[in-house]
Amino acid sequence: MARVDVTVGGRTYPVACDDGQEDRVRGIAQYVDERLADLRAGVGNASETHLLVLTCIVLGDELFESRLAQAAAANGTGPGTGTGIGGGDDPAVAEALAALADEVEALVARVSAP
Repeated sequence: MARVDVTVGGRTYPVACDDGQEDRVRGIAQYVDERLADLRAGVGNASETHLLVLTCIVLGDELFESRLAQAAAANGTGPGTGTGIGGGDDPAVAEALAALADEVEALVARVSAP
């Protein structure tokens, strides 16, 4: 098991991850940090804890939307189906989204573990 230090909101946190996943974890942390910065700019005067909770909600919303889109694509309904840019017909896209969702959930579980 590897360990990587990530910076979110100006603070550095140690995170355990599978060997070889260090760059991926850093990339995810960078994305979270960017979303946090976006919210900080839009919300203004909020506590760090409040901003982190809002960031988690926004990221959770993105995950839920992705899952809904994946389910719609698998059922052949909703936006992104057909032969358009969304790639709703492509099982590889649906599989990649499912794998990404699983990895994000695993990362959240590792970060949340005491």
